[in-house]
Amino acid sequence: DAVDMRHEYKARRDMLVAGLTELGFTAAQPGGAFYLFVKIPAWLDQDDMAFIHDVANTVKLGIVAGSIFGAGGEGYVRLSYAASMEDLQEALVRLGQYVALKKTAQ
Repeated sequence: DAVDMRHEYKARRDMLVAGLTELGFTAAQPGGAFYLFVKIPAWLDQDDMAFIHDVANTVKLGIVAGSIFGAGGEGYVRLSYAASMEDLQEALVRLGQYVALKKTAQ
């Protein structure tokens, strides 16, 4: 029912926010949407379009650039948590691999 789904989406959101925070990203808590607007860490490429292409090419993870939502979205990415918990966990694993690769390349 609707209450169960609300709890499920909250669990997905909380897991994703915790994982992103651990990787150095900052995510605003959404009011009611199934999306997170996430700040790319300063030590990574702040060009959100370049960032999403590099993530896609490096770890095969699709992320939406924040700048497609307007100039205020530059340096951010948008992630949906309207996916299975398993898919979200896999996304965090891949993003973690990306962050680890970039840290060793510095």
